[in-house]
Formats: sequence, C-alpha cells, structure tokens
Amino acid sequence: NGDAEEEEAGFSQAAQSQAAASQAATQSGGLDQAEADTLARDVCRYVLLREHTKKPIPKADLKTNVLKDRADRSGKIMKQVVQRANEILLEVAGLSLVLADTDDDAGTQAEASQAASQSQAPASQATKATAGPSKYLLVNKLAGAVSHQPSDATLVYIGFVEVIIQLLQRNQNGCMSEQVLFTDYLPKLGLNKDHHLPHQTQKVEDLIGKRMVAEAYLKKRKCNATGDYEYLPGARAQLTRLTEEAYKFHESRILNRAQQN
Repeated sequence: NGDAEEEEAGFSQAAQSQAAASQAATQSGGLDQAEADTLARDVCRYVLLREHTKKPIPKADLKTNVLKDRADRSGKIMKQVVQRANEILLEVAGLSLVLADTDDDAGTQAEASQAASQSQAPASQATKATAGPSKYLLVNKLAGAVSHQPSDATLVYIGFVEVIIQLLQRNQNGCMSEQVLFTDYLPKLGLNKDHHLPHQTQKVEDLIGKRMVAEAYLKKRKCNATGDYEYLPGARAQLTRLTEEAYKFHESRILNRAQQN
C-alpha cells in the first residue's frame, strides 16, 4: 500500500508539474510542450516537402501554413515552434532551418535610397523599412552527410553556380555588374549569355538572372551610382556550397577550349 501511495503521489506531482509548465507557457504567450511538438512536426513536414523547389521559404508562408488562424503578434509562438522543429530536424536528418537575408528583389537598394532621401528618418531606418521579407533556408549541418549521386544536369548547374559565385567574390566589393559579367568574364569561359550548358534547358542568361536568383544563390540589385544591375552572392551561397564542382566545371571548360583550338 505504501508503494502504491508513493507511486500515486509521484504521478500527482508529475501532473501538477506538467500543468504548471503548461500554464506558465500559456501566460508567457508560448505553448505547452505537447502542442509545440505537434506544430513543430507540421513545420518539419512543410519545409521538407517544399525543399524540392530549392527556393527560400518566406517566414510569412511558414507561419500561415503552420499556425493558420492562431494569433501570434509577438512572434513568440513561431519562435518556439521553429526552435523545436530544428531540434527534430537536426536529430533525424542533420538539417536546420535558418533565417537568412534573401532580399533578392532587383531595385531594392535604389528604392531604399529614394525612401531615405524623401524621409526625415535616418537612412538606416528607411532601408530597413524597404527590406524584403524574412525567409528560411533548410541547410545541412553534418560534416560527412550521406547524399545521393546528383544527375549530370545538377552537377553541371552546381558547378556553374560555384564558378559565378567565385567570380563575384574575387571581384571588387564582392559584386559585379551584369554587363561586365556577361561581356567580359563569360567569354573567358567560352560562353555567352545565349549559350546552353550541357544538360540545361535554360540559357546561361536565365540560369544566372532567374534561377540562381530565385534559389538565393545570387542577389540582383540596381546600383545607385550607375543605374546598372549587378550581382552578389546570396544567402544560399553563404550557407551551402559544393566548391569541388566549380573546379570540375572550370577544368572542363578549359579542356574543351583547348581541344577546339
């Protein structure tokens, strides 16, 4: 009987502790553990199903699809849910959902500058007001991750991505105008903007200006001084890289040109 009473008392204390934790979470604007786990699993499913697009996930989209009509003006609930989702993603797949600066809208810099000149507020405030929406990227956190063998089309594309990123990073200020990239640097690789790389359906111009920008490998913005568009490395370029493919791609271009000559 004594053991039964102790066991019953233990269950009672555990229930009281769980209730207290739930009440504390509710009072602080957060969720109890069970509800946080449920929503976190919804986050995991959503981001994994979206990953095939290779496009950053707007924070607003994630919130709308996971929290739906739940009020979360302070953002505490979403922060708690994403934190728990990252614990699950890291444990199960070695992945992490990272909030990144992916403002890839062309002309954002010019708009920010114009807003600053028309406003009495400091330029930094005007720039912040016109910044693009926050977006998430799903990135690998494992050093020796096991992955499938990419297709030839993927390897060529990723290699080309790395070449472009390295060109930008080695240029002054880590960016390059669209005109200089297309007229000065691509010809050195034996390419022009209308070329099609092996296994690619899009032209080089569209691979750079559309696909790489959409996938956050690059940012495209309008330069205030010249009015020209320029490229710089995007959020995905900082978070996930396959630099060895760049060397393979570059060597293949050099070899092809040598054979042609």
